[in-house]
Amino acid sequence: MGKSTKNIKISTTAYRVLLILHLLNQDKCTLDMLIEALANDKYVTRAFSKETITKYFSTLRFTGFNIQKFNHEGDIYYQLEKSPFTIEFSEDELKALAYIQNNINYLYQPNLINNFNSAISKIERFIDEKSLKSFNSMKKESLKYIKDEYSKFAKLIKLLEEYCIERQSILVTYSPYEELIQKIIIEPEKIEYHNHKVYISGNNPKIQQKQCLQLDYILNIKQLPSKSRQLIYDSTVSFRLTGKLAKGYRLYEGEEIVDKDHSPSSITISASVADIDTLLHRLLRYGQYCEVLSPLVARKKMQDIINQLLVKYQEKLA
Repeated sequence: MGKSTKNIKISTTAYRVLLILHLLNQDKCTLDMLIEALANDKYVTRAFSKETITKYFSTLRFTGFNIQKFNHEGDIYYQLEKSPFTIEFSEDELKALAYIQNNINYLYQPNLINNFNSAISKIERFIDEKSLKSFNSMKKESLKYIKDEYSKFAKLIKLLEEYCIERQSILVTYSPYEELIQKIIIEPEKIEYHNHKVYISGNNPKIQQKQCLQLDYILNIKQLPSKSRQLIYDSTVSFRLTGKLAKGYRLYEGEEIVDKDHSPSSITISASVADIDTLLHRLLRYGQYCEVLSPLVARKKMQDIINQLLVKYQEKLA
C-alpha cells in the first residue's frame, strides 16, 4: 500500500515557488492576482507581500526560467515565457500535433480554438528551440493538406457553441427529408464532426434521449427561455439479424446477444444507445437482413425512414 499523503512533509517555501510557476504557466498574472491565489491555496492560506513574490521570481529566473514582465491595459503582468526543462517530442508526434492544431483552427468554434491554442502555447514553452522551429515549419507544411470543409456553417457553428457553453435550450426547425419538417427541442451538449458532416448533439427533453442533428438539415434555430438540464438517458433497442450477417456480425459497444433464436442464421441483439437515430441509420445498411423489434418508438422511426425512401423511388424521373 502507498504512503498516506497526510504523513508526507513538504517544504512550504518550495511549494510556493512551484505554485507560482504553475500559475505563470497557466496565464498572465499581476502581483495582486498571485498574492490572492497564494492566500486562497489550502496549503498556503496566507498573504505575502509583493516584495516576497518578486524574490520568488528571482529564484525562478536564477534556475533558468524566463519570466516576462509586460504592461497590458495599464496593469503590470508576469508570465512564463520559456522553461529550462524541455519535453522531448519525436518528429511524428510534432507532425501529429501540428496537423491537429491546423484542423481545429478550421472547425469554426472560437472557444475550442482558443482553448486548444492556449494549451499548445503552454507546451511550446517546454520545447527546445530546434524542435520548436521544426514544429512551426510542420504547421506551415500541413496547411497544404487542410480542407476548409465547414466554412459554410461558420456562423451557425459559432452560435451553437455559444448555446452549448451557456447551456441554453433551443428549438430547431429540422428537415432531414423533402416535405418533412420537424420542430425539435434540444438541450445542446456539443458539436460533433463525423465523415465530413457537422452535427449538434444534445438531449431531447421530450423523449429523454440524445439526438444528433446534421447542420445541413437545420432550417432555423430559436433560443428558448429555459436552461439545459443535460439529462441524457440511454435507450435499449432490440433488433434481429438473419442470414450471413447473423453468422459474422461483430458486436458494437453497448450491444449483447440476448437470443440466438435456436438457429445459427438468426440472432436477436440488445443495444444500449444514447442516440436511437444514429443506430437506426446504421441498421438501415443491413437491408432485409435486419428487423427492429423494440421499443415501439424505434420500430416506428425505422418505418418512417423506409417510407420516405419508398416515396423517393416511387417518383418518376424527369
